[in-house]
Amino acid sequence: MGTYTSGIRRQTKNLVYLSRTQQFNFDCSYIVGYGQPQLEIAFPDSSRLGMEQIELDLLMEGSGNHSNVLFSLLSTACNIQGFRFKTHNGNAVSALLG
Repeated sequence: MGTYTSGIRRQTKNLVYLSRTQQFNFDCSYIVGYGQPQLEIAFPDSSRLGMEQIELDLLMEGSGNHSNVLFSLLSTACNIQGFRFKTHNGNAVSALLG
């Protein structure tokens, strides 16, 4: 967590980080984040440029987030096969998916 800004403590990193996963499921989960995306889906190395069957059912709360879910891609060759995302509240400043 970073320093207080306007009375709200803001995190400096994403709360949940997914990488190199297959058949991943968040079912009825709750994430609260301030200032950063609540969830990052990343491709940190060139040996694994694909993921399969990611299912997310998330309630997201917080404020000041550019996007709720951030995709960190190495290149345009990265891919996800079978992505399903269900949310009850998108509170991002710019986009739900970034």
